[in-house]
Amino acid sequence: MIIPQQPTSFMKILYTDTYVPEEAIRSGAAEMVKLSRELDDDIKQYLSILRTVLNTGIVSGNTHDSLAAFASAADMLSGKVSAIGSSVSSKANAFLSEVNATDGYMY
Repeated sequence: MIIPQQPTSFMKILYTDTYVPEEAIRSGAAEMVKLSRELDDDIKQYLSILRTVLNTGIVSGNTHDSLAAFASAADMLSGKVSAIGSSVSSKANAFLSEVNATDGYMY
């Protein structure tokens, strides 16, 4: 597809009503990073409490074994949530950069 250097009248009509809420996307991306880090911290705190229960409260038996298996599975989430939040934020900001670069010649 060939994109003209100067917008045609059709392009002006076509894209006149297009609106990208840039500030909302940027603030949402920043909020995603903040909330994902907080959730990651909460998961770490939860795992710490769970380990304390396993080490001092329920030290053996089927319940202990089930909680230990759950703790191992939950431990795989540790650090992943903040990485996902950072990735989403990065992709949102890259999207805005691409939109700005693409439509910069129209404004």
